[in-house]
Amino acid sequence: MTNLNIALLSLTLFSSQALALASDSQQPINIYADSNTVDLNSNTTTFFGNVVATQGSIKMTGDKLIGIREKTGEIMISTGNPATFYQMMDDGKPINAQAQEIRYVKATNKIILSNNAVISQLDSSYKAEKITYDISSRKIEGKKGNQQTRTVFTPAQFESKKSDKSAD
Repeated sequence: MTNLNIALLSLTLFSSQALALASDSQQPINIYADSNTVDLNSNTTTFFGNVVATQGSIKMTGDKLIGIREKTGEIMISTGNPATFYQMMDDGKPINAQAQEIRYVKATNKIILSNNAVISQLDSSYKAEKITYDISSRKIEGKKGNQQTRTVFTPAQFESKKSDKSAD
């Protein structure tokens, strides 16, 4: 019964298709950790030590990963120093994220990065104390902590955007 619950909870870890390569959602989920526990009463699975979760192009790492199944959907919380998230987008540009805590909320299709949060794509990056990334709309919102948010855009990405628009 324990392995069945782990498998069922793991199946929901990375189900967003809006950002993922089309094939990501059809790939098996693999979670590696030094140990894990399952609490059947709270529908929670916790993985400890050197956690690596993959599904297709998606890779999430941390010191600890908690999966919670609720009526509204699943929540995955990865913590580490830092915890990381990587995913290849349909356009071939990878998204990289890191923070002390990365929370994926399936019901809202959002990734919430807390404490020393950074999200980047190619040479552009966005830093804030807390970043919310809406996978469906591909919108990023940052909240400052003790410092202001910081965004860095590289000229190459602006040039490719101009080229794309002039082709229309």
